[in-house]
Amino acid sequence: MSEARSFYGYWGDGTMSEHLLAFRNVSYGPADTMLVTNLDFTVGAGEFVAVVGPNGAGKSTLHRLATGELAPTSGLVELEGRDVSSIPAGELARIRAAFSQPVPTGIPFPARSIVAMGRFPHRRDPANSPELDEHAIRGAMDRTGLTDLADREYHTLSGGEMTRVFLAQALAQDTPVILLDEPTIALDVGYGERVMSDIASIAGDWRAVVAVLHDLNAATRYAHRVVLMDKGTVVADGAPEDVFDPALLTEVYQHPMSVLEHPTTGEILVLAAPGHAV
Repeated sequence: MSEARSFYGYWGDGTMSEHLLAFRNVSYGPADTMLVTNLDFTVGAGEFVAVVGPNGAGKSTLHRLATGELAPTSGLVELEGRDVSSIPAGELARIRAAFSQPVPTGIPFPARSIVAMGRFPHRRDPANSPELDEHAIRGAMDRTGLTDLADREYHTLSGGEMTRVFLAQALAQDTPVILLDEPTIALDVGYGERVMSDIASIAGDWRAVVAVLHDLNAATRYAHRVVLMDKGTVVADGAPEDVFDPALLTEVYQHPMSVLEHPTTGEILVLAAPGHAV
């Protein structure tokens, strides 16, 4: 494929790597403490992968390794077939967008201005234009329900609205790889569902999306694959219905877990049973 269609325009002028993101036997940890060990999986164009697991499983470390914020102690993280540590910062920002919690507060700019900052990596791209910038900004704000808040000062927004502003910034960045750490944690039910649906649809347009989630049912509804982590390693990787086995979830989360069929949709539904940890 010589040119790949992105959600808001076109990205890249070369061939697309078979895997947009790859962990090649990656381990990371300071001194003698490994936070993640032997991560080895790939994410292709059009995939939405949810990374789940209990607190301390290594999910956020995986996220930071994928963004290039952390360098592996051993192994290799690749974006578009290239070692992420070898990609210059400006180019890296055109390949991957990243969203992490908590979002900043107290920024004295209108919401739209913060979303527009996502277009900064494209300022020297000869294929870019003010029209493409505007299209990307408007599209990202519409998808995250921010159109009516465009002129509101960021510091006057609620926590959930602030989260949506930085999600919109990541979408406006218009990259082939989108990396999200708890994208719905501060959102109400309606906007959480809307954002998850939009993330899934964006993945379907030749992007690779990886989202760290605590909401297992959001993963079952929207993700194509689930990577289940525990104690810094991947213990299962596959379709939600294959990964979400009650016995495995009970072992990983150290709490009784049930997997049922949703009464109206037929999808699987993951429930924590009442009671204490096992």
